[in-house]
Amino acid sequence: MNKLISIDDLTVDEINDIVKLAKYFKENKQIKRLDINPVIGIMFFEPSTRTNYSFQTAIHKLGFKFIEYNHDNSSSKKGESLQDTISTFECYCDLIIIRHPDKNIFNDIVFSKPVINAGNGPEEHPTQALLDLFTILDSKDLSDNLKISFVGDIICSRTIHSLIKLLEKYNNHYTNTNYTYNFVGYSELLDKHLEKSLNTKIYPDIRSHDLNNLIEFQPDIIYTTRIQKERRHFNQDQNIVIDNEFLEKMPEDTILMHPLPRNNEIHTSCDKNPRSVYYEQMKNGVYIRMAIIYKLLIMD
Repeated sequence: MNKLISIDDLTVDEINDIVKLAKYFKENKQIKRLDINPVIGIMFFEPSTRTNYSFQTAIHKLGFKFIEYNHDNSSSKKGESLQDTISTFECYCDLIIIRHPDKNIFNDIVFSKPVINAGNGPEEHPTQALLDLFTILDSKDLSDNLKISFVGDIICSRTIHSLIKLLEKYNNHYTNTNYTYNFVGYSELLDKHLEKSLNTKIYPDIRSHDLNNLIEFQPDIIYTTRIQKERRHFNQDQNIVIDNEFLEKMPEDTILMHPLPRNNEIHTSCDKNPRSVYYEQMKNGVYIRMAIIYKLLIMD
């Protein structure tokens, strides 16, 4: 493992190793300091709160150092190319963590150091998928026939794209497992190409933005996202709102997930419902990202 650009870069065994290491970091408050002292470059060309600061926290907890790209104070303002900017950063760093709005950045740019994709446009967000998995494993067994509902903006959600890739690895890994997916959203927010790529059952046959589909479906996992208005223009507010009254209609062991930030698609009345695990997702991001950095710099 010398990069993490896509979930496709990982085998099931490698994913299990990352989760195991993240669990160790979560359970052990005191982490033995290492003799090495790498410097990690954080290059975010899009806004971020959770991903950026959880990576910074992960680096601090490991006892490493980081430098952070600032577009307003960089030579990009003087016309320097993105390739030259990244190559410059690589002269000072042992690992690059990058977020960029261009989904093709990893095809267009040559990296000479290990790299972690912190989100490339609407394409993928592999570290989010791994922390989502880490959270799911707190209450679910991946060898079960899980039922998963995805709600909201499916077509532009890189978090959903990566998580489905990851779940399908386990769906194919276990011999007698068959996950069922449910997509709830307005027609222009659904991803027909993604659906066609899945070799598994989708419920129901006709897609809808009606939340009553979830009541009929009785999912194990509800994964909802905000409308990605920065990526596409929409004529109306198409958020599908889950409130606590609706959430109480779900099975007691259903978990409600969200990569955050949220707008109004999950009402704050859900925050204290035991089914809601989105704050736990945030916490788990630190330990998963510690594990990924550790594996890239130390274990390989």
